[in-house]
Amino acid sequence: MECGVCTNTPRDFPHAEGLVARHGSARRCRLGPGAGGGVGGPGGEAGARDRADTRHRRHQRAAWVDARELELLPIQYFHLVFTLPDALDRLVQYHPSAVYAALMRAAAETLQTFARKRWDGDLGIVAVLHTWGQTLQLHPHVHCLVTGGALKRDGSAFVRAPQNFRFPTLALSPVFRAIFLRALEHLRAVGTLAGGPPELADHGDWKQLLIRLHRHDWVVHAEAPFDAPQHLIRYLGRYVNRVAIANHRILDLDDGRVTFRYRDNRCKDPHSRRPRDACACPARNSCAASCSTCCRRASTKCATTACSPAAGARPT
Repeated sequence: MECGVCTNTPRDFPHAEGLVARHGSARRCRLGPGAGGGVGGPGGEAGARDRADTRHRRHQRAAWVDARELELLPIQYFHLVFTLPDALDRLVQYHPSAVYAALMRAAAETLQTFARKRWDGDLGIVAVLHTWGQTLQLHPHVHCLVTGGALKRDGSAFVRAPQNFRFPTLALSPVFRAIFLRALEHLRAVGTLAGGPPELADHGDWKQLLIRLHRHDWVVHAEAPFDAPQHLIRYLGRYVNRVAIANHRILDLDDGRVTFRYRDNRCKDPHSRRPRDACACPARNSCAASCSTCCRRASTKCATTACSPAAGARPT
């Protein structure tokens, strides 16, 4: 799995006021298809290596969670999610690193732009990149844990957000879109996106894509504020230093197809357990997801084939 973790959180504080800002740095970890834990049974040298790698990743996740919890302030926090439109999926498959980096920077810049206009300060942000969903289909989005307030630009004070404050997602969405598309056009102008999808090689086709993206409503989702953000830190920690799919979700591997379980996130009833469906897809799709990349040498089928419900599973 490739995950981007961007930390920008005040720390080493005696109390919430009079904070000293300390800016972290973006970190990226990569686990290739040989990192273990994915498709395949335990056994022999490979199985032992997989189990050792799994234990190592578990320790890394625990260390990451502990470090983030030490950075938390005694204030309310917000959870926001920034999602790329699926019209960009093909471009992501050819240039994942460049597009993911632009996505994370755009999400952070959108939030900081809002904070500087409202509070003349900088937010503390922990951002984690997710690149696929439960069915291993490409779904790039960034989870942001955001402080309920900002440190003044001159460092003189920490301004708390009111208890009834909510981030205005309808106002954030067009700002996010504008910042990302500006970054995307810059990447194309400097040649970073050269050798991309053939259907975007022509300048006219590229402009048509930009027009569609400008007309598209970009999704920015915000959860209600919460005073104990540790549970979100632990949730995000599950996606740091891991492969695409855990062994316990895999039901069968037969004739080049993997059958695995996934949660149906369309179930909105908070009082019921979300049903688990079964999904079958080509094994090569799972490998591509576990690397979090679909390189140019990968076939179009590998990059875009949708999972189909397994026999006996409810249609999705």
